[in-house]
Amino acid sequence: RPCPLRGWDFIAFLCVVASCKVSLKDFSMLRASLNVVEALARTKRGESQARRARQVKKAIQFAADDLANTATICRKSYVHEAVIEAFEQGRLPGKAKSSNRRPPPARQVLADVIAAQETR
Repeated sequence: RPCPLRGWDFIAFLCVVASCKVSLKDFSMLRASLNVVEALARTKRGESQARRARQVKKAIQFAADDLANTATICRKSYVHEAVIEAFEQGRLPGKAKSSNRRPPPARQVLADVIAAQETR
């Protein structure tokens, strides 16, 4: 039987399922960061800093559109900075020139990038 739910009811449910304190913003952050990883993985990393900045901007706009938010807010509040840093430093798997290997799933790449940043 349907019953009304409040935002707090949903957050309480998420906390029980995740076995830790979690919020809807956490899910938005994961979604935006994953969207940026996926967008950048489809891109051959630019040689110049200016080209890479345009690639990052385009990937963030993709994530912002998905969240129905602005690119500025999306980058500042929802995209994990480790993703951008990994792309800038060439540590984010991207599109290879001629590789038959399948890239790792974006969710695994995101987890690896965040874990690597936390161990520094």
